[in-house]
Amino acid sequence: MSTGRLSAEEGAFLVRLARRAVEEYLRNAVVIEPPDTPRSLTREGGVFVTIESIRLDSVTGRVRRELRGCIGYPEPYFPLA
Repeated sequence: MSTGRLSAEEGAFLVRLARRAVEEYLRNAVVIEPPDTPRSLTREGGVFVTIESIRLDSVTGRVRRELRGCIGYPEPYFPLA
């Protein structure tokens, strides 16, 4: 029985896939197909993506994280990949 938890490798795969999907869409307006997705990631699951910009504050010298956007589904409507 699956606990619904992802392994570190599965999580890393999904992060790389999300980054590539966002970059391809923003640069080329292309929706990619997931490449050779592990079977465990074809199950439905909740997905949420947050995009932040990270900048160095010129006054304080501190790193600032600014929310650029977020989207997702907390309930399992679509395959994870």
